[in-house]
Formats: sequence, structure tokens, C-alpha cells
Amino acid sequence: MIATRPIDLRARLKKYLEYSELMKAKRNAEYLLKLEESLAQFKRGETISFTMEELEAMEADDWKPTAKVLEFEKKHGIQR
Repeated sequence: MIATRPIDLRARLKKYLEYSELMKAKRNAEYLLKLEESLAQFKRGETISFTMEELEAMEADDWKPTAKVLEFEKKHGIQR
């Protein structure tokens, strides 16, 4: 956050607004890269999906990995 006096803000308003737009564009570009990588992982079969019921079951303190989870971990070399 930038602290500035009102008189300075009026004098440099365009500069501040351009900076905000540049930062917004940077964040958007980073987000789009993450989406592209996620799509690539999906296409390579490196993702797993769950139903809402499965996700709710995972919240339990005594949850144990299901066959689906264990199979995914085995396929991708993930060890517990």
C-alpha cells in the first residue's frame, strides 16, 4: 500500500493508475500460466477427481486413503 498526500495523488494520478494496471496484468498472466499447467497435468493424467461425498469423508479425523487414492499414489510414485 502506498501512502501519499492528496495533492501528490492529483499530480501523479496517472502514474499510480498505470502501476495498478501493470500489477493486475502481471497477476493475470501468472494465473493464466497456472491454468495452462493444470490443463497440461490433466491431459497427462496427473490429476485425481473426487465427488463431494468423497471430499466430505476426507474431513473425518479417522479417514483412511481409499483404493482410488492409493492407486493414484502408486501410479505417480507417491509414498506415504
